[in-house]
Amino acid sequence: MKSLIIDGIEFKKKDVVLPVSAFKGNKHLYLGFDVTFFKNRFKDYDDVDDKEKKIKEILSKKYGKNFKVLSSDSFYIKNLDLYIDLRLGYLHNFNAYNSANKFHIDCLNKLINNNETDMIRQWCIIDVKKRESMVGKNYLEIFNYDNEEDLLNQIARVFSIKRAYSNKVLEGELKTINLILVNE
Repeated sequence: MKSLIIDGIEFKKKDVVLPVSAFKGNKHLYLGFDVTFFKNRFKDYDDVDDKEKKIKEILSKKYGKNFKVLSSDSFYIKNLDLYIDLRLGYLHNFNAYNSANKFHIDCLNKLINNNETDMIRQWCIIDVKKRESMVGKNYLEIFNYDNEEDLLNQIARVFSIKRAYSNKVLEGELKTINLILVNE
């Protein structure tokens, strides 16, 4: 069985049998294929660098001094306590690598066959570490956006429940419930 060593980690091909319902087309040779949505990222989205710069401008304008650039594709918004990672390139998969997922094993086998070390490093090492470091934090990955409104809507959806129910609103609801229970 073929294997690759990347950053000191050995990646070995494993025998796997995909379920009958699994997608069998040739597009799943690529890492960016998302089994859930059947989307395929053969290449970077158009003008990734320009899109990253545009996102930085939008967020800087919207959040001002609360906006912090962590790297060219990673940001933090202090007042929202939100970490944002831009994943506009095809090396970023929509799903984190999962060694128990048969589809992921099949994809990794093909990547090993094709010596796709950059894709394996990104998907199986870098992205996994990043996602693990964000457990318990407000974290948003942006894979694409259409315009400023779409970008800000993606951010707003992270906090839709928190914004809908402030402590004051929740206290009022609890008082109302207590009054109903006392009157019964």
